[in-house]
Amino acid sequence: MSKLIKNFALEITGTAPIDEAISTVGGIDLKEITTHFELKKLPQHYCIGEMLNWDAPTGGYLLQACFSMAHHLATHLNKQHE
Repeated sequence: MSKLIKNFALEITGTAPIDEAISTVGGIDLKEITTHFELKKLPQHYCIGEMLNWDAPTGGYLLQACFSMAHHLATHLNKQHE
């Protein structure tokens, strides 16, 4: 299955203005999660990246922020299971 996805032909036919390409706000309020991205009202459930209500610049910065959150959470969860 992964080979099919990696070889999926995608034709780009145009682009949108930057104002339309920027990520939108919305999602879970940051006051509702712990420093390890755990939902306060639903223990052992976690939210990172665009699931959260936070403004982030478009492009590689947004991706890096998501990757960094994932790394932080994975490190925390791995320490819990040592």
